[in-house]
Amino acid sequence: MNLYLLANERIDIRPVRDIIEEVVENGLTRPFSGRAGYTMVVRTEKAFGSIMSSSRLFVILLVSLTGCAPSYTKISDDPTTPSVAVMIEGGGLRLDDFNQYPKIFLVAWPDGKIVWSKNQTEGGPPFFVGTIDAKQIAELLNEFDSRMVFDKSSNRHSWYGPDSNYHSIWLRNRDVYTRLETWHELFEENPNLVAINGGITSLDGKTRDDMIRADKSEFSEFRKLWQDLRERTAELVPASGMPYDEPLKLDLPR
Repeated sequence: MNLYLLANERIDIRPVRDIIEEVVENGLTRPFSGRAGYTMVVRTEKAFGSIMSSSRLFVILLVSLTGCAPSYTKISDDPTTPSVAVMIEGGGLRLDDFNQYPKIFLVAWPDGKIVWSKNQTEGGPPFFVGTIDAKQIAELLNEFDSRMVFDKSSNRHSWYGPDSNYHSIWLRNRDVYTRLETWHELFEENPNLVAINGGITSLDGKTRDDMIRADKSEFSEFRKLWQDLRERTAELVPASGMPYDEPLKLDLPR
């Protein structure tokens, strides 16, 4: 993230997500989002009493969305490598958040082994382990393969800014893999914010549904794909399992 500051007094910078969320929610920005990134310009001195400790300050936040890396890459067809993993990743941690990242929701292997979090809202321990029909995993992967998720020429797969937390879905279908990543779920936990074309902005008196319907097709299509993936991967979680106390560490290539 590039953060440009012009100030004549000492400032204290809060975690990036806190600043973005408060600035956008209070309507102090002129947002612009697109493939090249997301730019927010804070225009008024009056705004900064609760944001940073400076009485005269102009701030430009330039949050360049990632996603330029290829979304399709070859990998060895190793049965020990997961077929599906859903988690929260990132580096924009709040100062009061002492949890380890990634916060894993579920991991499933080609043979049907699955480990999942008891907390399917936030992820992380405690975990359970069980076995499902391997055909369920294969069917899920083939379904989304048909929707071009493994094709590097398909729509953009990553929608988040540097120094932020984001949801991530890893998929491997035999010898190819991909990641889909987005921060919109986490930011939209705030009822006053919405992700538009991948950038975060305030509702400004509108409804979230109306703004989403009017969004550009690229992110709208990704949002639909993402929602379907989240629902289908959640369906893999069995009704019961055994406690899983082993370390759950994932070393998945990007």
